[in-house]
Amino acid sequence: KKHAGHKEFFACGPGGPVTHAPPFLFFRMFLYSQCLSRFVYYPMAENQQPSLMSRIIAANLRLAGIKHRTTFQAYMKEQSRRTDVRPPAFMYNKFAIHYRTFRGRKVWTLRAKGASCRQHIFYLHGGAYVVNFTLPHWRYMGTLAERLHATVIAPDYPLAPEHHAEEVFDMIVPLYRKVLNDAGNSALALMGDSAGGGLALALAQVLKERKIPQPARIVLLSPWLDISMSNPQIAQVDKEDPILNVEGLIASGKQYAGGLDPRDPRVSPVYGPMEGLAPVTVFIGTHDVLLPDCRRLKLRAESAGTPVSVHEYKGMLHDGMLYPIPEARDIRDRIVEILRCRETGTQRS
Repeated sequence: KKHAGHKEFFACGPGGPVTHAPPFLFFRMFLYSQCLSRFVYYPMAENQQPSLMSRIIAANLRLAGIKHRTTFQAYMKEQSRRTDVRPPAFMYNKFAIHYRTFRGRKVWTLRAKGASCRQHIFYLHGGAYVVNFTLPHWRYMGTLAERLHATVIAPDYPLAPEHHAEEVFDMIVPLYRKVLNDAGNSALALMGDSAGGGLALALAQVLKERKIPQPARIVLLSPWLDISMSNPQIAQVDKEDPILNVEGLIASGKQYAGGLDPRDPRVSPVYGPMEGLAPVTVFIGTHDVLLPDCRRLKLRAESAGTPVSVHEYKGMLHDGMLYPIPEARDIRDRIVEILRCRETGTQRS
C-alpha cells in the first residue's frame, strides 16, 4: 500500500496534512516512531525536555523544508484531493460509525462498539479552515471514544474559500443545540484542534452571547486563536516552528473570514468576551507559532475570571498531540482525566 496515512500522520499543517515532502522521509519517520514507541517509551510531562521521538520528527520536517510548503495554495491542493472524506475502513471494525445530513453537511458520530456512552464530545477538526478531516483526526477521535466510552460528534463544517465563517456558525450553532438537548450540558465537552480549536472557542463565545448553555468543559489543542497573526511575539517562535507558514495562515484566514474583520471574535476568538465561559484547558507546544496567542488568551481569561489552564510542552510541534510521541500520550491521559472528572463533578485543570 501507499504510505499516504503515514504522510498525513507526521506532516500536519494547522490541523491538516502537508503532502509535499519526499515519500521516503515519511516512511523513515514512521519506522523511527514505531520502533521508539515500542522500546523507549517513557511518560512525559510538560516541563520536561522534548522526547527523542519528538526531536526526530522535528529534525526530519526541517530537513524536508515543510515550513516553506505550507502555503494557501498547498492547502487548496489538498482540499481538491479530498472529495469524499470518511473514516478509514479499519475503524469500522472497532467503532460504530454513522453520519447524518444536517443543513446539507455530514455530521459524523463515532463510538466504541458495545460501550455504554454517557459522555459526548463535540469535536471540530483543524485544517486552516480549508482542509477537511485527516487520518490523524479520525485516529484521535477514535482514541477519545474508546478511552472515555464517549460518543464523538464531528461535523463536516463548510470550508473556505467556497464558504465563510458566518456560514459555518449557521450550521454548528443549531447542531450544538441539538446535541445539547440529546446529551445535556453536564455530559458534553467541546473540543477542537488548530483551526478547530479556534472555532470551538468562538462557538463558546457565541453560545454565551445567545444565552445557550455552555458545555461542561472546553479543550483546545494547538488552537488558532487569531487569524490576523499580528501578535509581535510570533516572530520569535516562528524561528523554532518547522511546520506552520505564517503567510500561508494569514491567506487562509482571510478566505475564511470573508467580509468579517480579521479581529472579529467569530474568526479570532482571542479578542472575544471571556466572561461566563465553561472552564477551558489548552494544550500547546513551545515550537508552535500559535503559542503566543494561547498565552494572551490565558491573561485575558484571568482578568475576566474565567478559569483557563494552558499546558505548554517543551519543543512540541503544532498539533503534536496527534503524533505518536510520548508527549501526545501524556496529553491524552490528561484529557481523559479532565473529562472523567467533569462527569463525576471533580475539578481538574
